[in-house]
Amino acid sequence: MLIYPTTQLEFEERAKKFEEHDPFPSIAPALLSSAEISDYIRVTGMLEPFDENCLKSASYEAFVGGEFTLWDEHGKKTSVILKKGDPCKLPPNSISFVQVEPVFRLPNYIALRFNLRITLVHRGLLLGTGPLVDPGFHGKLWVPLHNLTNEDYDLDTTKALIWIEFTKTSLASNKTILKDDDERVGKFKGFDPKKRHLTPADYLYKANLGNPIRSSIPDAMAGLFNAVSTVFEFHDMRGCDRAIGR
Repeated sequence: MLIYPTTQLEFEERAKKFEEHDPFPSIAPALLSSAEISDYIRVTGMLEPFDENCLKSASYEAFVGGEFTLWDEHGKKTSVILKKGDPCKLPPNSISFVQVEPVFRLPNYIALRFNLRITLVHRGLLLGTGPLVDPGFHGKLWVPLHNLTNEDYDLDTTKALIWIEFTKTSLASNKTILKDDDERVGKFKGFDPKKRHLTPADYLYKANLGNPIRSSIPDAMAGLFNAVSTVFEFHDMRGCDRAIGR
């Protein structure tokens, strides 16, 4: 029986070996439980590093780990490398971008989704989630964090940032069950190798040609404040005109 890989080379070798070949064809296409997540990571090396203590019944927790980037109100960019336990401050009404620790090497029959830890949602944070991470993806997740509160938020990086769920697709079943069905003419479209192991700079350039990405809330609040100030100033001037008989 294969033990868990311990080196980057072992993870890479297993990911390559099982990219197309499903080692567990008896597992039906579905949301994977902790048992199946553990087995697929052990055999296919689809997540590095792996900590069995991070498993829940049908998900896996991941911590901050990698580049953290934000732009201030003047468009100045700040980028630092964060790891578990490092201090991290999210400015009020802001958007920050952060990598999570694991490196993913998804086989062609497993996809993933992720969501912010619910405690952080209750505290006014929002994670840019929703898109499916396609089978075949290799690299780190690079996610936006929205601080919707009007105060600085000290993110506790000693606790998990997101929960990840894994889903097995029908591709492996089609390969192992359907062999000579002439009605099956669809062809699998694999993940583009050129889009693997992209850096944060690659993602930001693709999103906005490398230009600042900031929340619109501070500008909107400043505009509202200026509009209100103008109205009050106008009324004060009218009152002054009446007082001197103009």
